[in-house]
Amino acid sequence: MNPDPAAFAPSVSAFESVPAVQGRFYRPIKKPITIRIDADVLHWLKRDGEGYQSRLNAILRDAMVHDLREHPSLQTANKTCTG
Repeated sequence: MNPDPAAFAPSVSAFESVPAVQGRFYRPIKKPITIRIDADVLHWLKRDGEGYQSRLNAILRDAMVHDLREHPSLQTANKTCTG
């Protein structure tokens, strides 16, 4: 039986004292999705060219980290999401 990878995802507090080095030690599992975004939002994301999906991911990650800091009880719920 394969363990659930979400169970091994580190909590936000585990990284608070670690300097930000993107993609060097921790590489989250990427999942392909389909999402509907307002045309003006998509245009704004794409205005700087390639990497708009990475920019969107960074924006969402910042929002997630902020939310988890504001509501620590959600960290446990986040680990159980299988998406």
